[in-house]
Amino acid sequence: MDIVCVYCVDNTKKIYARALLASVSDGAGTPYVPIYAAYVGASSSQLGLLHSFLNLGTNVFQAVWGYLSDKKNTKLPFIIFGGAVSSILWLFIALTRDPGMIILLVAAQSVFSSMVAPSFVGLIAEVVPSASRAIVSASINLWTQVGSMASTLSVGLASIIGLPGFTTGFLIAMASGLLASIIMIGFKAPRRGYASPSQINIISVTRHIIRENVFLRFCTVNAGFGFFMSIAWPVFTITLARVAGLSFFEISILTVASGAAGIVGLLLVGNAAARMGPAKTLMINRSSLALLPMVYGLTPSFPFLLGINIVAGVNAALINTAVLLFLIEKTPLEERASFVAFYNLLAGSSYFAGSITGGVLLELLESRLQQDTAILIVYSISAIGRLGMGLAHNTLLRERGGQK
Repeated sequence: MDIVCVYCVDNTKKIYARALLASVSDGAGTPYVPIYAAYVGASSSQLGLLHSFLNLGTNVFQAVWGYLSDKKNTKLPFIIFGGAVSSILWLFIALTRDPGMIILLVAAQSVFSSMVAPSFVGLIAEVVPSASRAIVSASINLWTQVGSMASTLSVGLASIIGLPGFTTGFLIAMASGLLASIIMIGFKAPRRGYASPSQINIISVTRHIIRENVFLRFCTVNAGFGFFMSIAWPVFTITLARVAGLSFFEISILTVASGAAGIVGLLLVGNAAARMGPAKTLMINRSSLALLPMVYGLTPSFPFLLGINIVAGVNAALINTAVLLFLIEKTPLEERASFVAFYNLLAGSSYFAGSITGGVLLELLESRLQQDTAILIVYSISAIGRLGMGLAHNTLLRERGGQK
């Protein structure tokens, strides 16, 4: 028993370390990619396409990688190889100033990074006992917030002392991402006595997902929310880079403030949100995100943007914890990676459609209206959709175990 406990603790430490390093990579690079593209001349539609590829490749290919992970009954090769290749691509992003090439590199990067997520969630479920998964899930989200915030702030400070902000951030993202993969080498995952890989096929997994009514309805309403949420994403980039004209450091402060607020929010109200259950947590926090595009549209100045990003940071942290806990608790162990991949497939498709819609719609409106008016119209559509789909979580998830 003592040997098993030590073994589990060692595995759990590696999971925490990998999550922290990956969040450092994400915080140093991902927030700055759209801003970088805007600064090198990307159009509204190109920014919409960029935001789409930031999500589509990752989430769509997760369906393939998640199925293969379950089929082969292995997760570590996907986590290590996918994380390493996607990290190396940060170097090539740092070396180009062509918006089209940036989009292509981001698309390629998302394909390889998609190998990691479903397998990592599945690995957590295998290693962490069910009694402590809620605590571990919240802790992982907390430490990923810390890592992301620290790296984003470091990049912002680097720009103040004269270092090239974008290049510095992308190189930090590459280095920490590679370390996140290296640390998983030698990880000894426990063998589980669930269905053999030969029993898992795409038809059986699809049928199982269809039979899981609560899970399927959750994925559907999540995709609806994702569409309206992502409509505003390319417009956010334009507001920050061209309308508000924020400096590199100010943009990093917005991201850091959001992350810090998420950490404080988890510490202060995380337990209360867990007691409410995922349905109410998602309903309240996703509905609240309707305020974000309206503040960006009506008061695009740093103090107001800082305030709303702090509020949104708390919302996002609670949402991420609720979603992770739902996916771990409401999906079958032997097909968990496939279920997570299906969830991300629908979510990514909605983000792709929403981001392209937002970018193209803004470009179309800008050709007929003043830019401020065009931006406000797109933001209003996003806000109304966020509110409606956020409220829909309660009615769709309350039945049959969606709310605990």
